[in-house]
Amino acid sequence: MPITLFFPHLTNRALFFGVIITPDHRVRFSQAAAYGRMAMADPETAALYKTVAEEKDRPIFALLVADFFNAPVVDELDVSEYQGTISSPIYVRAHDDFSVQSVRVIITENGGTELELGEATIEAGGTGRWKYTGKTTIPAGTSIRIQVMVKDRPGNVTNKEQTKVL
Repeated sequence: MPITLFFPHLTNRALFFGVIITPDHRVRFSQAAAYGRMAMADPETAALYKTVAEEKDRPIFALLVADFFNAPVVDELDVSEYQGTISSPIYVRAHDDFSVQSVRVIITENGGTELELGEATIEAGGTGRWKYTGKTTIPAGTSIRIQVMVKDRPGNVTNKEQTKVL
């Protein structure tokens, strides 16, 4: 059984297994627990988590809470082949402790004007690599910003961006 010690002089904080827990931590944990209950109430989502929990030999609720707390990671944003033409690719390699659900690509001029927006698709083979294919032609010499938004099942989003002159 965990031991929690309260320190009145630290104003509303508790020490739990050597970590000071603030009211903000309590709110986030309550949100994580609510996500866990919601996911368990949906048979499809619960089945997905149950399979992984069994593979990892972890309690399903612990896996749900951990997934809520851990945002996806963008390992690589590769724009080397992107030429601002229709069908030129942008590659994103991303991972999450459970699963990456979507990768959105937004291309803007450096001034902020949106040039194109769309979803990348996951490549086969379990590599965690996603591919976005250009849908418009952007004039050569244009300075652009390419932003990716990677989202996991609980809704955590991680952004990464690069600039490029076409």
